Formats: sequence, structure tokens, C-alpha cells
Amino acid sequence: MKKLLLLAAAALTVVACKKDSDEPTPTPDGGGNQKPVEVPAGFVKSIQEVSTDGTRTKTTTYNVENNVLKGWTEVISNGDIYTHTLEYKGAQLSTYTSAENSASRGNIVTKFNFLYENNKLTKIEKVRDGKKDVFNIVVDNQNRIVSKHLVASNDGWEGGNTWTATFTYSANTLVVKDPTDGSTYTYTYEDGNVVRLQDSYRNNRVLTYDKTLVNDLNFEYFRWIYIAQLFVRHSDITLGSDDIFVRTSKNFLTSNGVMHYEVVEKQGNKPKKVNRKYGTNPDATIFYTY
Repeated sequence: MKKLLLLAAAALTVVACKKDSDEPTPTPDGGGNQKPVEVPAGFVKSIQEVSTDGTRTKTTTYNVENNVLKGWTEVISNGDIYTHTLEYKGAQLSTYTSAENSASRGNIVTKFNFLYENNKLTKIEKVRDGKKDVFNIVVDNQNRIVSKHLVASNDGWEGGNTWTATFTYSANTLVVKDPTDGSTYTYTYEDGNVVRLQDSYRNNRVLTYDKTLVNDLNFEYFRWIYIAQLFVRHSDITLGSDDIFVRTSKNFLTSNGVMHYEVVEKQGNKPKKVNRKYGTNPDATIFYTY
């Protein structure tokens, strides 16, 4: 499952948009700072989804210490628990660990190590059950990931395969190429939000936002984690209308063309109670605690 719960929407993009520009922003690289990137002030403590028929709930609780995100836990009403842990070295994200405890798949622990040279991310290692896969990373002069290359190895989960995913940036777009089938996904940004998502399957989604409300999950480390898992075997992370590039937009998502979010109650400039619909059909109510 491994889904990163968001306002609509997390892993991280190496890609959100700058506050005063439509260009995707740089990722956290340590720079001259010695402390990890801090979460926004008043960061959300928990998000609870309750299905309209009341048969299913999902509660995500965030662990923040001294304004630094240390992880989050997802608890599903069927008993499944997903624990996500972040570790840092100075200002740099060093490790992301996902621990799944579910009735269907049992206990699965996957660790992603982030390796740097001269304060730039150069490799990501995935470790699970003693097997390791290595991905070479190339970043541009704005420290944005432009490629993720799977190193061929018979000692990992990828079975000796090799591929290269690319991330191409322009003034207001991001194009991600899926190395498994060659398909592309084009994200168009406006005022820090993904307003259009087009793919090579001719899907064309228009997205809308409530610009009076901010999205706490517009946070760099979520986007990093997402890219680490993207295209990896045994990962449930996929591209599409509700992916992390969309869900970490600056403002609150009101529609992705399929799912619609009606804000029932606000707390300042943040949502507090939201009704979610699938098309015109009620799907769930989402509660935010700060």
C-alpha cells in the first residue's frame, strides 16, 4: 500500500514549485545549513479519513520534533499499520524506512539510503531482506533530480535489470519519463500548483485549488521519498492524477478531475473538515488536526 496520505496529497518531488515562480524548487542538499528543512509552522498533527458508509478509516499521525519531521504512521481500520521513519545527517536526509505490518503481506521493512558527494545527492540504495539495489542519481545546477539510473546487479530485487528514468524541467513544466514502458507524464505548474496533468495515454486532467488554503504537505522530503520509490519493484508508488507531484502543490486541491474535495470547515488558512467525492458520489470525510 505504502501510500503517502495527503490533502489530496507527498515524496516528495524533487520538484514542487518556488513560492514566487512556477519552476520546480531545488531539493534539500545540506547547503550551508546544519539542520534539516523544517516543516511549516503549525504543521498538521494527524489526518483521518472515514469512508461515507463508515466501514473503513485511515488515520495518519505525524511525528515532528523541534520542527523537524521524523516520520509518520498510518493505521487502517482493517488492522494494517504502516510506519515511515526519516533519519538525517546534518541538514541532509540520510535514510527513509518503510515498515509494513499487514494481514495480506505480513511484515515488510524497506530502507532507502541517500548518499551524497560535495553536498549533492549521487546515489540511492534500496535495502530489503538483505538484498540491495543501487540507483545512480544526477542532479542539475539547481539540485533537482534529472535522472535516476538502476545499476544492474544480480544481488538485488531488480533481477539484473537496468533502466534510466528522466525528469525534464522547463519554466513551468516537469516531464517524467517512465523507463519501464517509455510513457511520459507532463505536469504544468501555475502559482506553485499543478494545474494540468497530461500523459502519453492521452489522459488530460485539469486540476483546481482553493488558493486561500495552504497545503502543509507541500514539503520537500516527501518528494524525495517518492522519487526514491518510483519505478522500483515491489513499490506501490505510481504516477497519475493523485501522485505526489500533484499532492504536494502549494495550495489545497479541490479537484483532480475525478476526485473532488469540498471544504466544510476551516482552521485559519488550513482545511479542518473536508468531504471527498468520487465523481458525484460521496466517498469519505477527512478530518485534519493541528
